[in-house]
Amino acid sequence: MAWGKTGSETLTSAGDDNDITSMTASTFIQILNHNLQSGNTKPMMTFNNTASVYAIRYDFNGGAATGNSINQSAIWTFWNEPKSWDRFTVTYGCSISGEEKLQIVHNVETGGSGAGNDPERMTLGSKFVPSDLSETITRVDINNDSTGDFAIGSNVSVLGSDMTPAAAVDAKVQNGAVFEETDTNKHYLLDDGTWTEI
Repeated sequence: MAWGKTGSETLTSAGDDNDITSMTASTFIQILNHNLQSGNTKPMMTFNNTASVYAIRYDFNGGAATGNSINQSAIWTFWNEPKSWDRFTVTYGCSISGEEKLQIVHNVETGGSGAGNDPERMTLGSKFVPSDLSETITRVDINNDSTGDFAIGSNVSVLGSDMTPAAAVDAKVQNGAVFEETDTNKHYLLDDGTWTEI
């Protein structure tokens, strides 16, 4: 299995949406999301531009608050209240045709400026249940559900598991070429396709 970037978007102006609108479907995906804040934001994540087909179970700051929500319009990417703190989210997802799509969401936010404020964290288990379970995830939207904006430089990137690595380059080496093995300082000469130590 080879992981590769299947999509990435970085905001060049402040706004409420940071979306990857077209990406190659993969069985397993990793979503990396960094929200810089301009005012209070509440980031929410959806797949395939579909709402109201999500269920979540959450754990905030190691159990300070726990709970679940069903029939949600989106997946919370942090505690369900607006904040002005920068956030980083890593989501691991499974997108198999014919199955409900499961995710594990890990999130951390600054909790305020400087080392005098401890960060806050949240873990979610979530699922995306499209009406047609043969659907796979080909779009990721991060939307702000509050009054502020995501600031310039906010990024969402997706890695896919089924990516085809780039083909190897067929290097042509001419007869008479000399190769130096840097670990041993040995030298080799190419003669009619055969390397011989010299």
